[in-house]
Amino acid sequence: SHYSLLKALPKIPELVAKAKEQGCTALALTDIDNLYGAIEFYKECKSAGIKPIIGLDAKMEGGSRKLLYAADRSGYKNLLALVTKSHLTDAHPARPNAGHSGGGTPITQAMLDEHSLGLIIVDPQDKSIALPEVYYLEPDDRKAWETVRAIENRGPQDGGDVTQEDEAFFFPTAAQIQERYTPEQIAKTS
Repeated sequence: SHYSLLKALPKIPELVAKAKEQGCTALALTDIDNLYGAIEFYKECKSAGIKPIIGLDAKMEGGSRKLLYAADRSGYKNLLALVTKSHLTDAHPARPNAGHSGGGTPITQAMLDEHSLGLIIVDPQDKSIALPEVYYLEPDDRKAWETVRAIENRGPQDGGDVTQEDEAFFFPTAAQIQERYTPEQIAKTS
């Protein structure tokens, strides 16, 4: 959502409305390094009759990312604890990526081990799972998204960042999901 500051465009009511329009029965929100929109997302989904899945796109120590989904109330509490610790931990100059744009320091494996109860942990690089990344709602929103990304990056990026035309980050229809992923990939995330 737009709570992934300078990385995504959709406001939560628009995102949930798009999911409802597409016939989704569940929707996950994984903002980058924060849970700012979790309560708004939960309320919007509930009022639309959609099951909310609250998650976090977390920067890990060492530069990798993990998608962390709350499977239950204890998982949600652990997401809150991880984000809080990440944002309250002082950025140490010797730590890689200290002071990154996500607002806190990366989550360490020790932090994740301590707060993993109730979490579903997914590697976003695992292509055996149907996980479309959505940073804008409609294909026509791409230029606005590229502009926002250029603001964060202090100018357009050469060599393939957001200018890659073959990457589609809009909210896909069910038919587009079936074209993009195999039945096995879809079954893993159903």
